Amino acid sequence: MAGTAALWRDACKQIIVPALRDRGYKGTAPTWRRTGDHDDVAVVNLQTSDRRGRTLVRANLSVAPSWWLDWRRVELGEGMPRTVTEPLGLIRGSLHSQSPAPTDSWWEVSDGSSAAAVAQHVLATLREYGLPRLERLLVPEGLIEQLETWDERGGPDGWSVAPLHRSTRLYARAMARAHQQGLSAEVEDLLAKAWDEVPESTRWRGDVLGDHVRGLAR
Repeated sequence: MAGTAALWRDACKQIIVPALRDRGYKGTAPTWRRTGDHDDVAVVNLQTSDRRGRTLVRANLSVAPSWWLDWRRVELGEGMPRTVTEPLGLIRGSLHSQSPAPTDSWWEVSDGSSAAAVAQHVLATLREYGLPRLERLLVPEGLIEQLETWDERGGPDGWSVAPLHRSTRLYARAMARAHQQGLSAEVEDLLAKAWDEVPESTRWRGDVLGDHVRGLAR
């Protein structure tokens, strides 16, 4: 008799993967990617955990703009992964069995019928709260809108959003604007506000980030 992990993999392959392919995502379980017109990357990762004969599932989502990936290469150096992984994203979040409620409840697979039911529910949740928002974030205007409303809305609707320090959000906004329109008074104002938010212990990182943003504008 197949274990729950194998049952989940089969249900995922039959139900979720074709839908992701239809939306332009490529990859193999558990991670698929879609590259936008500006080389920004959206990532869908279906994380699993085996517990007491059950397989738990949740969907991790992220968007990594091309200019953010450039920064991560500077930051990580030789530690930069060869492919874009979900943790590399600028805007990251997760979907779960109770989305959009702000809880951390996983889907549970216990047998063949529940594997199919979970796959259907995961796909429905992705279609409602995941894929449309990822696709919006692949458009520069959508990404900038999200960054500029982050403090008020906390991230894309329906996502349980990974925390991001306020200074990093401000630097990201400065990167987005510099990449879009070059160096400007708005970019310099964002950099100044970001610097004021940088913890004393990581001021060196603020210096490097500021230089990186100004380099984007050249």
